[in-house]
Amino acid sequence: MLLRTILIIIALIHLVIYFKALNKVKKQKKFYGNVHPLLVHSFGIFVWGDALVLAPFFIITSLGLIIINNTYLTIGVYASYMFLRQFGEVIYWFLQQFSQKKEYRPPDKGWEYLKTDELHIIYQLLNFYKSVLWLVVLIIAFIFLSKSF
Repeated sequence: MLLRTILIIIALIHLVIYFKALNKVKKQKKFYGNVHPLLVHSFGIFVWGDALVLAPFFIITSLGLIIINNTYLTIGVYASYMFLRQFGEVIYWFLQQFSQKKEYRPPDKGWEYLKTDELHIIYQLLNFYKSVLWLVVLIIAFIFLSKSF
């Protein structure tokens, strides 16, 4: 019952996020507008444009997982998503670091003293650490999932 409640809450949160993103992108023209750090770290939504695709993904996935009602599978699906999302960020920041287009400076709260290239390395490494963390969670979840069948 707790799992279903959590998944319903996640689905409802993403419904709100989707409509807020739709407003930000359509009316305010802020596709690349920064989102709250909680969305970045808990769902991998970095800009409002991300939310247009990822919020429906989380809604549909949550509803599907409510039907299946398996805690380990739910953790495995979420960890798989987070691992792939964070690993993609590692690749993005790695490519950004070596691209010829140097004018983009990511949000630098607490890192204002770093040069743009140095900040790209920080983002790459932070996302690398998150990728490793989610890979470990993914492996553990699938070990327990395999034992539950």
